[in-house]
Formats: sequence, C-alpha cells, structure tokens
Amino acid sequence: MNRQDEFARKRALRQKKIRRRRRFIISVFLTVFAIVMAILLCFTTFFPVKKVTVEGSKRYTAEELVAACDLEKGDQVLSLSASELTERIRERCPYIETVKIRRKLPDAIHVTVTDAKVWAAYCVEEPTGTVYALVTDKNRILERVTKKPTVPLIQCKAAIFTGDTVKFGDDNSENTIRRLLKGLAGQKLKIEKIDVDNVVELTANVEGRYVVNFGMSADLEKKIEHLGPMIDSTVKDYGEDVTGYINLSWSTGTKEGIFVPMPIGTTTETAAYYVDDKYCMINDENRVTRISDTRPQNVPIICCEEVSCIDGKPIVFENDDTESAVQNILSAFEEENITVKMLDVTNLDAITVELEETKISFGEPLYVSEKVDYISKLLRDGKSGETIDLSDWKAENSDENGG
Repeated sequence: MNRQDEFARKRALRQKKIRRRRRFIISVFLTVFAIVMAILLCFTTFFPVKKVTVEGSKRYTAEELVAACDLEKGDQVLSLSASELTERIRERCPYIETVKIRRKLPDAIHVTVTDAKVWAAYCVEEPTGTVYALVTDKNRILERVTKKPTVPLIQCKAAIFTGDTVKFGDDNSENTIRRLLKGLAGQKLKIEKIDVDNVVELTANVEGRYVVNFGMSADLEKKIEHLGPMIDSTVKDYGEDVTGYINLSWSTGTKEGIFVPMPIGTTTETAAYYVDDKYCMINDENRVTRISDTRPQNVPIICCEEVSCIDGKPIVFENDDTESAVQNILSAFEEENITVKMLDVTNLDAITVELEETKISFGEPLYVSEKVDYISKLLRDGKSGETIDLSDWKAENSDENGG
C-alpha cells in the first residue's frame, strides 16, 4: 500500500468517527429534549386536578375549604404549589395557618391544613370608634371586630396595619410586646391588656383587678418574675377581692414593688345568671358583681344549671360547651342589635330565647349566626310577637337563607 492509499484510509476512518460522534450527540440531544418535553407536559397537560380532599380544620368544613381552593381549568397536580394554594384558601378562610399538599397521581391532591390561633388583638382607633385587629403570633391579621375580644389587648401607637400584616414604626415595640406577653403568660396571669405607647411607662392590666406599671423595658423579665409573688402577697394581706395598682418601675437601686389598693375603673353589669333562685349579676369580665333575690331589669337573664357564682369571683362553668353556647348566642344577637330578655341553656339540645315580644325555640347551639340572621330578617319584616321554631334547623336552611 502506497502512501496515498494509507492517507485515504486514515481520512475515511476520521470521517467515520466524526459521523458516529455527530449521531451520538444528536441522539443525546433528542433524548434530553424528549425528557424535558415529557416533564413539561406532566406539569402542564397530562395531570389536571380533578379531585381535592381536605382535612385538619375544626373551624371550616371540608366543603368550605375545597371551594376556597378555587381550582381553575388547567391547574395541574404536579405544578400546584402550597404557597399558591395557601394564598387562595386564606383569601376566603383567613383562619387557616398552614397548608400542605400531597399529590395523588393521576388527578387528585390531598390538602392538610392547620387552623390559626388568635394570639392577641391590637386596638385600632378609627373614625367610627375602636376596632380590634385579631392577630396570630406572627402578627398576621385574621379579622377586625368591633366587639371587645377576650384575648390580650395590645395598645401600641407604633403598630402599622398594612393589608393582613402588622408592622412597626420603630425597632423596639414588637420585641417589648412579645417579652411582656410571654413573661406574663409564663406567670400564669390572666392578661387583659398591655400598653406600650409610652416607652418609659409600660403597663399591663392583669387578673381583672390589677394595673401594673413596669416603667421602662430594662429588667422587664425580672420585674415580671417579681409580679407573681407580689400578687400572692397582696391577696394574703388584703383578701382575694383586692384591686389596685402595682408599681414595678424600678431602674436602679432597690428592686422592690409598691402596691396601692384602690378601685380599678368602673364595672357595668351585662347579664344575670339565674342560679338556685338567685340572680347573679356579672360584669363584662364575667365577674359576679352582686347576688340578688330580685330579678334585674335591662340585662339578659341566663338560666343555667352548670355554673357556679360566688360574689366578687369570676363565674365558673362546669361545662365548656355551655359557656361557648352562652357567649356565641348573646354575641350574635348583640351584633344584630337585638335585645335578649332571657336565654335558657339548661338543656343544650333545646335552648330557648325570649326577646321583647318573641319567643324562640333555638334548638342546639349550631348555626348560631345563621339562625340569628334569620330571626333579624323576620323581625324587620314585622313578624315580632310570633313564636319562632328553629329547633330543626339544618345546613340546608343556612344555604337557603344566605348563611
């Protein structure tokens, strides 16, 4: 073989290798392209969501949460994100805290949610009066209400309410609020309100009968630790019904508190429990203000066997369901500006309500707001004086009446 033939043979081998490498590269490219397209189709076309199941909430029904998912044509099992679904659900159901998705191919997703807990309420001054922004411990606003809630109230002029979030105009207010609430809760004290408007005079209303001045935030945790034993001492010295002001505003020197016994604010009687042939008057803190043989006027009379009333003490329910029923029903009527004369919760399966001219068989403490809304409509239509029977109220009634 001469040199020219050898050169031609090597050239042919090189070209063969080049063609083989080219075919390999093309095949790899086509394979990768096919895989990418398959993945894209899986996320955008092949697995549309057709079935949704939801669990985990005690506040909302599964049907309400499925509707809140607001699934649209084209939503895919693989591409639907938890953050997107959380945003959709919270828009309709704000009391949902977390959302987790479990995908079930080819066409289903299972959603697990947790309910948000109300941590506190910020006092917000508006032209129409004070409203209360209920928030989680992450300062997410759940809703605004006009009725004073039972959770700790926060007075803070540095709080800024933007959308569904509370932000702060300074660097210290949020930290001070958290320190106060955590410390007081750690002492197992009932917290009515904390006020951080004045940074040199932080105050808290606790146990329904003490106003505490902590001064500045320096040594705040030590001051709170001192508060519990000091309250025990005031009870020992002055009795369990004592009220007054506690000064813990020390900064330097002797770290001692000062207690001044005196009436705290005023009390307004809001209802009367009929117990053992006596009328136990209570204020808006559920504390018994007096016990009388005479039926009081202008406040609701609550007939209830599962409650203990001692003068000067908070009322004690033997059954949490009874307490919840009383609070929910009275609050619902109050929101509709309907005056309740008598509420009988002796039998939770057959609750009765008496208005000025109307008697109501309320039935069980279910669908409370829907029932009261229906009653309000009847009264506006001039149907007062009639007996209203809602004891057989079902979910369908709520739907029919816009509930």
